[in-house]
Amino acid sequence: MKKLLITLLLISPFSFADWGDVYYCQSITDELIKDDGNTYMGESIRFKFSMDQQSESMVLGSEPVIWKNQMFPVASFEQSADGMLFETKPRIGGLSIKSTFNYNKGKLFGTAWLGDGLVAVVADCDKF
Repeated sequence: MKKLLITLLLISPFSFADWGDVYYCQSITDELIKDDGNTYMGESIRFKFSMDQQSESMVLGSEPVIWKNQMFPVASFEQSADGMLFETKPRIGGLSIKSTFNYNKGKLFGTAWLGDGLVAVVADCDKF
């Protein structure tokens, strides 16, 4: 009986990540690293993103401000029992010069080069 329940849980739609899902995140690290070597820690923030299949993009909400309401085309996308792994294509535009994201096993990693420094964000995310 226990094996049956575990099997059902693993094959349920809630155990897989997919296009159209919405992720709610809490940043663990939000850091600005300036080209002079100085670093600045930002406050922990909550934000969300979704995966839009039509545009094959990651779409961010209104936070964090640096990536506010921006879309990032997805370069690679894999699904597994652990969730999904995707990487965005480098994107030029908005406030950032070049941004990329990686997501795997509930962790989102984002970077943006601003011309005079780098922003790095690491966040814990849950799918709803």
